[in-house]
Amino acid sequence: MDSKLLKKIEAEGLISFMNKTKWRVLVTAMLEGDLYKPQCLIKYLDDGEPLGPSALDWAMYAGGENTNEIEYLALDPIERIRRGALVAPETIDHEAELVGALTTMRIPFVEEKGYLWIYGYRRASVPQ
Repeated sequence: MDSKLLKKIEAEGLISFMNKTKWRVLVTAMLEGDLYKPQCLIKYLDDGEPLGPSALDWAMYAGGENTNEIEYLALDPIERIRRGALVAPETIDHEAELVGALTTMRIPFVEEKGYLWIYGYRRASVPQ
């Protein structure tokens, strides 16, 4: 791991929730499986704000590359199909499919605010 990232992780008291193996399993499932490829929010350790929501280039993370820099990834389980400028998009809910896949792969996630959050790192709770 890059020493700059390691220093940031230690300085901010971040706890790792994912490792390269778990990220590799998730990325492989997205690339090779027939899972719904959701719009995502992604936040890297060095970014102040998350990027997205947008389609993620899963191939960029093949083999576990760059995954140690992900603070969190939030998957939007709702597919929105544009039908025109004056018509609301058609929606398809893929939550059960994604939750089942993440559970089967033993990927830790949290359902919150309409997203499935996969944390690479979280801040340690400070006892009060």
